[in-house]
Amino acid sequence: MKKGLAPSVILAVCTAAGGYWFGQRHPATQTPATASVTAADGTRSSASAGSTSGQAPTATATEASETHPLGRRSLAEVQERLLALKGDGAFGLSRREQREVDRILADLNGSDMVEMLEFIQKQLPKRLRAGLRIQLLSHWAETDVRGAMAYAKALPSSEGRDDLISSVAGVWAGQDAAAAADWVKQLPKGRLRDQVFQGVIAAIAGKDPAAALELSEKLGRSQQQQYLHSIFSAWAERDPVAAATRAAGLNSREARSQAYRAISVGWAEKDPKAAMAWARSLPKGQDQCKAVRAVVSSLARTDLPSALVAVNQLPEGPDRREALGSVGRSWAAQDPGAALDHVAALPASKNRSELLGAVLNGWAGSHPEAAAAYIRDLPAGVERNKAIESVISSLAQHAPQEAAQLAALLPASSLQSHSWSITSSLCWSDPQAAMEWLKSLPEGDAKRNALQVASGPLAEADPKLAAEFANTLPRGRARDYFVDIVAGQWAETDAAAALAWAEKLPEGEARQNALNAVSRQWAQQDPKAVMAYAQTLPQGDQQNSFIEHSAGEWAQRDPAAAQAMMQKLPEGASKDSFVEGLVSGMAQNDPASAASYVANLPEGKAQNSAATSLIGQWTSTDPAAASQWAVGFKGEAREQALNSVISEWGSNDPEASARWLSELPNDAAKQAAIDTYLGELTSQYPNYAATVVEDMTDERQRHRYISRIFQAWKRSDPGAAEQWLGTTSLPKEQIRGLLGKGKD
Repeated sequence: MKKGLAPSVILAVCTAAGGYWFGQRHPATQTPATASVTAADGTRSSASAGSTSGQAPTATATEASETHPLGRRSLAEVQERLLALKGDGAFGLSRREQREVDRILADLNGSDMVEMLEFIQKQLPKRLRAGLRIQLLSHWAETDVRGAMAYAKALPSSEGRDDLISSVAGVWAGQDAAAAADWVKQLPKGRLRDQVFQGVIAAIAGKDPAAALELSEKLGRSQQQQYLHSIFSAWAERDPVAAATRAAGLNSREARSQAYRAISVGWAEKDPKAAMAWARSLPKGQDQCKAVRAVVSSLARTDLPSALVAVNQLPEGPDRREALGSVGRSWAAQDPGAALDHVAALPASKNRSELLGAVLNGWAGSHPEAAAAYIRDLPAGVERNKAIESVISSLAQHAPQEAAQLAALLPASSLQSHSWSITSSLCWSDPQAAMEWLKSLPEGDAKRNALQVASGPLAEADPKLAAEFANTLPRGRARDYFVDIVAGQWAETDAAAALAWAEKLPEGEARQNALNAVSRQWAQQDPKAVMAYAQTLPQGDQQNSFIEHSAGEWAQRDPAAAQAMMQKLPEGASKDSFVEGLVSGMAQNDPASAASYVANLPEGKAQNSAATSLIGQWTSTDPAAASQWAVGFKGEAREQALNSVISEWGSNDPEASARWLSELPNDAAKQAAIDTYLGELTSQYPNYAATVVEDMTDERQRHRYISRIFQAWKRSDPGAAEQWLGTTSLPKEQIRGLLGKGKD
C-alpha cells in the first residue's frame, strides 16, 4: 500500500459506498443477456430495478416466439425492416421512417425486447443506434419497468447505460411519479442523478407542474435551474396565467428569466395575442425583449402585420434580429413574392439586409432551387454575400449541391463558418460528391472544419471508401483526426479490416491514432481477442494502449476474470497499463469495489495512476464517497486527488463542493483545489465562489478573484453582489473603484 493513502479511510469509504454500488447499481459479473433473460430458455429473470419503494410491475415470463398473432410481423420481419432504415432525416430518422418505427414497436412482445435491443446495438448504423435503443427501451418500460431498468443497469457504460437508465426512469415517473422520484433521490449526487432527475421532473411536470417545481426546489438552487425550462414549458401548456404568476414569485432573477422564456414559447403556441400582452407587461429589459421575441415567432405564422409591429417596437440588438428573422421566414413560407417586394421597398440599411436574409432563408426551406437562383442573380457584393450566408444552412438540408455552388461565390474568410453544414448534408446524401467538395475547398480552417465533420458520416456510409480518401490527404492534424475517426468507425463493423488498414499506414501520429481507435472499438466487441493481439506486439506505447483498452472492457464484463489475467502478467509497463484499464473498467460499474482493489495494490506508479483515474470517474457518480476517499491521500498525490474531485464535482454541484472545500484542513492541496474551483466556476456560479474565496491565503490571488466574482455576480444580482463586496477583505479603495464601475 502506498504511503500517500490512509488504509482506514479507504476501507471506511468503500464500506459506506458499497451498499449502493453492490446492491443498487450493477451486479459485478452480470451481462445484458443474463440480466433479463435466461439464455437457455429465453424467460425473464427476477432482476430488480433497484427500487425499495414503489416497486414496478413484475416482469412477465412469456416464451419468445418467432411468429406473432395474425396481422403482426414476425421477429425476423421486424429485424429486416429495421435494417432497411436509411436514417435520411437531417438528424437521423426521417418522419416517414419514424412512423415505420412506431408501427414496428406495436408488433413486438415483451419477450422480444432483449433480442431486439441486442440486434440494434450490433447491426444498425451508429447514427441510428442510440435513439432506437432509447425508444425501444422506453416502449418496454411502459409495460415492464422492472425488466427494462434491469437491462439498462446491466449494460456497460460504453453502450449508453446512463441515457437508457434515464429514459426508463422517465417512463416510470409518468406511471408513478412518487415512486420514481424516491428511487432517484437515493442515487448519489452526480451526473447520473442529475440526468435521471431531468427526465423524472419533466414527466411529473406534464401532470403536475407545481409538484415538479416543489421537488426541484428541494434539490437546491444550483440544481433547480437545470429543470425550470421543462417545468414552466409544461405549466404554460396547461395554464399559462398560473405559470406566469408563479414565475414572478421566484426569488432568483436568473430563475425568473428562464421561466419567462419557457412560458413565452408555450403560451404563444396557445394564444399568441394574449402571450404578447403578457410579454409587454413585463418590466422593460432583457426579460421583456426575450419574451416578445419568442411570441413573435408564433405570431408570425398567424398574424404577420401584428408580428411586424411587435418587432419594430423592440430595441436594436440580438433579440430584435432574431424576431425579425422569424417574421421573414414565416412570410416567405406564406408568400415569398410579397415578402421580397416588401424588402425591396425598404431603404438600404442593416435591417433591410437582415430581413432579406430571413425571407430568403424561409424561401430556401420550401423552394430551394428558386431561392438559390434568385441569390445568384443578385449583383456581386456585400449584400449578396450576406444573402448567401443567410441561406446556406437551410439550403444545405434540402439541396446541398445548390448550397455548395452558392458557397463557391463566398470569399474564403466567410466560407469557414458555413462549410460544415454543406459537408454534413452531402456526406449523408452523396458521399462521392462530399469527397469532391472537400477536395475543392482551399487549404485552411474551412477545409479542416469540413474534414472533421465529414469523417464520421463518410466512414459510416462506406468505411473502405473513406479510408482510401484519407490516404489522399496531406499530412497534418486534419488528416490525423480524419484517420482516427475512420478507423474507429470501421472497427465497429469490421475490426479485422480496420486493423489491417491501420497497420499499413506509415509510421507517425496518424497510424498511432488509428490503431488506438481500433483497439477501443475492438475491445468493446472482444476484449480477450484484443489482449491476445496485444501480446504479439513489441513492447511500447502501442502495446500498452491495446492492453489498457482490453482490460477496461474486460473488467466491465467480468472483473474476476480480468483480475486473474492481471496476475499472470509480468511486472512492467504492460502490466501497469492493464491495471489502469482494469480499475477504469471496474469503476464504470462499481467504483467502491474498484477503490478496495486499488487499496490492495502494491505501492508504486501503477497504484498512483489507477487511484487518480478512479477518483475522476467516481466523482461523477458519487462525489461524496469519492471526496471522502480523496482526502486520505498525502503529499503530491493528495493535491492531484483533490483537484480531480473538485473539477468534476464543482460543475455538477457547486454548492456542495464549495462546502466540502471550506471544511478541508488548510494545506497546499486545499489551496490548489480552491484555485481550480474559482478558475472554473466563478463566471457561472459567483455566489458559490464567494463562499470559498476568503480561504485563499495568497492575498494577490484572493483580491483578483474577489474582483472577478463581483463582476460576474453583478450581472445576475447586482444588489447581492454589492452587499457581499462590502464584507470582503478587498482594500476599501479597490471596493470603491469596483462599485463605481458597477453604477455605470
